[in-house]
Amino acid sequence: PGGGSVAALCGALGAALAAMVGNLTADKREYKDVQEVMFKAADEAQHLKNEFLLDVDRDTDSFNDLMACFGMPKKTAEQKAERTQAIMDATKKATLIPFNVLERCLRVIDLASIMAEKGNQNSISDAGVGVLSAQCAAEGAYLNVIINLADIDDAPWVADVREKADKIIAQVRTNAATQMAVVNKALKI
Repeated sequence: PGGGSVAALCGALGAALAAMVGNLTADKREYKDVQEVMFKAADEAQHLKNEFLLDVDRDTDSFNDLMACFGMPKKTAEQKAERTQAIMDATKKATLIPFNVLERCLRVIDLASIMAEKGNQNSISDAGVGVLSAQCAAEGAYLNVIINLADIDDAPWVADVREKADKIIAQVRTNAATQMAVVNKALKI
């Protein structure tokens, strides 16, 4: 698998851990007051996990589609123009998949944060690994967005996606650091 697929897989792992902690919490009597929050967050995390798993294949498929465009005929001016446009369209599509992964990672960190703060404290390390997995996914997805943007000849589109990606990764880094401080404090690290 390529880096985009691995990033999506890391996102799935982070979301799965958030779901697990939520489910382990919701069934405990001592966490009865947060049961509804845990079930809702766990359900959302499960949905995100499923989307990330689909992104593993979406990323691979988009790469294969892009490679097929490079094999298009380029003997005539018309063929060259069609090939160039197809490459550009496929590169944009290949950029949006890791961009979507990046966006969803922010929510996984939020869910893992709920688990770390309100969830079963016997599973706080799992919530921490969920945060770290989501951050790893976000960092990997961000790298894939940036490398793809370099090959797109549409300056306004590139600027828009880059600005959004930069904001999201900055927020991911801030939120992950904040949550890991909570986890580390609870674990006396």
